[in-house]
Amino acid sequence: MSSVAEIVREGRILSRQVKEESSLELETARDRGLCQTILPWRKSDNRSDNRLHGMISRVGGFPPSLARYFVARYSKSGDTILDPFCGKGTTLLEAICLGRNAVGGDIAPDAVVVSRAKCSRLSIAAIAKYVEQLARLRRHAKSAVPDDVAIFFSRTTLRQLLPIRERILEDMQSSKNRDVATFVCGVLLGILHGHSRLSLSLPCNQAFAMSPNYVRRYVAEHDLKRPDRDVCKCVLEKALAFLPVPKTDSTGRVFCAPAQQCDRFMARTRTAATLVLTSPPYLNRQTYIKDSWLRLWFLQSNRAEQTTKTLETGNVLSFVKGLQEVLPAMCRALVTGGRVVMVCGHANISLRGQDCAARVADLCLYALHSMEKQKCFVVERLIKDKKLMTRGSYYAVHRGHVNGKNGLPRRRYGEDEILILRKVAPND
Repeated sequence: MSSVAEIVREGRILSRQVKEESSLELETARDRGLCQTILPWRKSDNRSDNRLHGMISRVGGFPPSLARYFVARYSKSGDTILDPFCGKGTTLLEAICLGRNAVGGDIAPDAVVVSRAKCSRLSIAAIAKYVEQLARLRRHAKSAVPDDVAIFFSRTTLRQLLPIRERILEDMQSSKNRDVATFVCGVLLGILHGHSRLSLSLPCNQAFAMSPNYVRRYVAEHDLKRPDRDVCKCVLEKALAFLPVPKTDSTGRVFCAPAQQCDRFMARTRTAATLVLTSPPYLNRQTYIKDSWLRLWFLQSNRAEQTTKTLETGNVLSFVKGLQEVLPAMCRALVTGGRVVMVCGHANISLRGQDCAARVADLCLYALHSMEKQKCFVVERLIKDKKLMTRGSYYAVHRGHVNGKNGLPRRRYGEDEILILRKVAPND
């Protein structure tokens, strides 16, 4: 494999050869099956966003309206949509809402739980009955809880949380209550930490769990209090905000598996995807496993094991090698003529001792070009998606451009590239 400098340089050269356009210039998509007109996401008012998208906060996800647009544009009702880096399930939920079947995969246990929760179709009565059962559980003493966890929650909250966790994790392994337990678990993960009136923790970030040492210092400096919560009441109120879910005949399946195996779990569904719509990690700019340590504690998942499976890395060579495994798997999972839409961000890397911006789209193009014997994709277009940053968490994982001098208000911009590939027959 080439050096990092050569990969970055060749990737930039390849991207200049691709037709570029702005997300502001995209035409409207038409969904004939549902008789809907879908605006490009930068022109959408987001009023049609499904409430389930608010189940959990996670840094760096793309807007539901983006997923809605590409699902409508590149597929039809009854098709299957694949997201091998499904995260919190944005693509899957939008696909189901538009009458498509959805298949997702992720290695992060919290992502798998939340994505499965969003794909489930449950009644208000079923959720209320299950939460009522949880409320009757005997409360545990605050024992066997790591100190790093205990600093987030009051004694009263923890005594409720521990038996609830035990029952939910047990039921998620059974066949009888699996769906309802998974849905409630997804809701609970969304309020496990945060600053809303339903959050179970002391006031903190909702998208990621901060480091325990930082929290200890911050609590001492600001005299923060750990709230006493009625856990089941908070879960039920939050769950009811998402229900009832729209009725649809579409299905969703989510696998706990790396993106490199997306062709294998697609084979288990006995179908092929018309569209792959996903966002690969932005090198080391997204640290989902580190950010989700508190959610992983709740799920009793080993954080060290997750780290060995992820494509999150600051090493460009390792990242490109991973892409060279993911892209052929995507190709095998697609029908001929199907598209791959990848939302790609930027990351800063060290190159010859200096900081350098590396574009994930460039690295994808390099990985694709370097696979001499796998000419299954043609590159159709590269869409520039520039956005004025108004929220710190989104800006934190996107390469921002800061304007403004001499004390004038600064405007922060983030820019993604959306790379679109089309699968062709081997002889094309």
